[in-house]
Amino acid sequence: MKNNKLKEVEKRYRELGVEGDDVFTLIASEYIRFHKLELSERLIGIIKKADEINCNGNSQKMESIAKRVVRYDKLAKKLPILYQFFHSKRFRDNTGKFFTPRNIARSMAEVIDPKNDVLLVAAVQLREVDSFCSPYIVDLAVLSIVECQMLKYICNIFKYGQR
Repeated sequence: MKNNKLKEVEKRYRELGVEGDDVFTLIASEYIRFHKLELSERLIGIIKKADEINCNGNSQKMESIAKRVVRYDKLAKKLPILYQFFHSKRFRDNTGKFFTPRNIARSMAEVIDPKNDVLLVAAVQLREVDSFCSPYIVDLAVLSIVECQMLKYICNIFKYGQR
């Protein structure tokens, strides 16, 4: 889903008084209904949350927007992009930070030897994908606390000169 389409959806919902994670919840609820998924407690929670959103008397218009989004992406392949754009928007707008996708975080955690005194350092390159800035790990290093202290010392030498 292109950035301009997401912004159009965002604009239409904002005109109806709904923003951010509430928009994602309404769209996610429509995906659940469209695919007639077996309802787990978590999916029931999403539907309940969507039903509790104040639609300001515009529930049919909001449902129509969500249905168009789902029809455009019937297989829900764009759901992570929708999540990134709407659900994390409030956090991102307030802090300028982005969430690390779970699959990346999980892979990073699996790389670490389970010791208390290690630090995972990831070199990340940002790439544009579908008009979004997405992180790609280009290198990983697992350092002990001693190695981290040495690295800090070496960096200080380069930054401030010989001590």
